[in-house]
Amino acid sequence: MTPESVLPGLSQGSCLFWARTVKRQQPGIIEHTIAFWEKRTGQEVCREEARQMVTNMAGFFSVLAEWDSRDREESSQRQETERMGND
Repeated sequence: MTPESVLPGLSQGSCLFWARTVKRQQPGIIEHTIAFWEKRTGQEVCREEARQMVTNMAGFFSVLAEWDSRDREESSQRQETERMGND
């Protein structure tokens, strides 16, 4: 599974960017999350809910990046094994 297969257009780099951004609690990310979700849902979002959303998204993108890295490593190993078998 790759990030692109979960969310089309998503790359490993963007997954890592989001995971790192959220983990570092970039200034304004909680406020941005509140504004985004209040506009989308029409409901009030408190800081704790926004913090949880941000934390969950960081975890999600970290897992996607980890899976992608693992898949790339396994693919590379398979290709190396196949290449050695054809020599």
